[in-house]
Amino acid sequence: MRHKRRGDRVTGRECDCGGRGGDISYGEVLTMSISVRRCASAAARRLAIFAGGVLLGALVVSRPTLAHHSYAAFDRTKQSEFKGTVKSFLWTNPHSLLIVSVAGADGTMDDYHIEMNGPGYLVRNGWKRDSLKPGDKITVTVHPLRDGSPGGDLVRVVFPDGRTLATDAKPPGLLPPDGEVPPGDKPPGDK
Repeated sequence: MRHKRRGDRVTGRECDCGGRGGDISYGEVLTMSISVRRCASAAARRLAIFAGGVLLGALVVSRPTLAHHSYAAFDRTKQSEFKGTVKSFLWTNPHSLLIVSVAGADGTMDDYHIEMNGPGYLVRNGWKRDSLKPGDKITVTVHPLRDGSPGGDLVRVVFPDGRTLATDAKPPGLLPPDGEVPPGDKPPGDK
């Protein structure tokens, strides 16, 4: 609000929090300016609280997103291969998950949690929701976890009949029975 000098007349409503319509005098303008300042400071506080809430919300949402897109947990310079039985295959976004039961050297079964790309990417590489079913016997190649825990980032799955599904191949995703990914389809750093 522009403050008026003595003798000026104010027409119309100056503020929603106490001003009144019509012509008012200078004394009423002074009283109203105090009311307007209170209104402005309350509005500024509400705006600051709202902006702080938006900023906090953005930070909360972006933190998992930044962490989510890192492959730092996987050693992409190495590949590990093992045989096992599909325990479950979760066809979910943003990443599908394959859990494979693998027999250890002492005969105990360990569950390997293997991260995969999302369904959209997998479909473009020949995968389907029912490509893997509980009980399927498979040979799995992964980029292992750096901390040595059972699991990794999937490179390929080979079925007993020689069919291969890979996550780093170009469509249609089914590879020859030898399972070798053509050199142009391998991500940088893979041997």
